[in-house]
Amino acid sequence: MRAHGKMRCPGCYKHPKVCLCTGIEPQEIPVRLIIVQHPSEIWRPSNTAGLITRMFPRSCDLVVRGDPDGETKISKLLAEPNTRPYLVFPEPGAPEVGDLAAKGFSPDDRLVFVLIDGSWRQARRMRRRVEYLNTLPVVALHPAAPSTYRVRRQTRASNLSTAEAAALLLGRLAGLSGPHPALSKLFTEWIDRLLILRGIPRNPAMPSS
Repeated sequence: MRAHGKMRCPGCYKHPKVCLCTGIEPQEIPVRLIIVQHPSEIWRPSNTAGLITRMFPRSCDLVVRGDPDGETKISKLLAEPNTRPYLVFPEPGAPEVGDLAAKGFSPDDRLVFVLIDGSWRQARRMRRRVEYLNTLPVVALHPAAPSTYRVRRQTRASNLSTAEAAALLLGRLAGLSGPHPALSKLFTEWIDRLLILRGIPRNPAMPSS
């Protein structure tokens, strides 16, 4: 497959030297993830949503903002009986996912967590403008360590890529001290490959004092 004149994997849409599709072992998780993606992210080589959908194909849905069929599907899914949906978003005052999980959920609840995939400006705009997003209860993630997503400039040290957010979310729900091990490992390997492809040192020298 070609995109913008470059060869891409037909599964993850990434450069063959970055693609990890053949090495990913699909896993099951006890919750459902929904990723709402900004259209500009579809062909970005630095987008991480594909890592999540490839690792959890039976438990993750990805819909592109503005796709009427996809958004209708998601709206119906969120309205299904016993569904308990949450939007994962850094909103001030929102409860932390780990605190919520510690209190426990009803065994009858079908937990659904929605993540927005895009730049922070795009995410904030979608949060306000997309009806099925701005009506959901919000939960937050408070990472203990800064993002390792060095392929894009971050506006805040606490910002996470979509894959990092999903890994931390799943780790918190499982009562782990860190992120989901398999997804975190996949993300790290993918970052290493992308940095090598771009000629960026994986361990840049610390600035001198």
